[in-house]
Amino acid sequence: MKPITDPTLVNRYTRLVDEMLVLKGTYERDFDPAWLRRHGWKVVPAKSEISHFSPEEIERNVPALTSTGFKDCVAVATEVLDPLPACYRLAISKEDFYDFNRECGLLGYLLMDEDRSWSMSCYATYKLLAGPTKTVEALLGKPIAVAREEFLAFARSLDKGLPNTPFSKMASRYTDT
Repeated sequence: MKPITDPTLVNRYTRLVDEMLVLKGTYERDFDPAWLRRHGWKVVPAKSEISHFSPEEIERNVPALTSTGFKDCVAVATEVLDPLPACYRLAISKEDFYDFNRECGLLGYLLMDEDRSWSMSCYATYKLLAGPTKTVEALLGKPIAVAREEFLAFARSLDKGLPNTPFSKMASRYTDT
């Protein structure tokens, strides 16, 4: 895992992330539904219990990505982190994912390959796994419908049964993607 310090690259990756999100340049966390439709992507929220990725998720995600030919990705900040780096380059390896957890586990970052074939938008308590159905299910290790039900149960436990709370909204936001 290496910081990306070249301003041209940082701006390029930030623009690529901005194109995917609802409100450009605002550290908005939600994917733009129109962008998702144009690219045929699914988005599934998942809870984050241990930093961004549990050891089990790293054990599943690294082979899921490398088996489809991905060798590296970029992590782009989705919140103001100055003076910390806004971007990192990660190898699709267990070592780099563990390093990412250790250094950035409580901070908002969006991981993606340079062609935006998939994405993982990570925050302290949840993440959004996004991409084509096959890729998302490989990252989840289960069918999308099952993962959505699991996140809804998690959201309800946090929301204590109250309607229209942030996590229940998150659980329902991407049901049509």
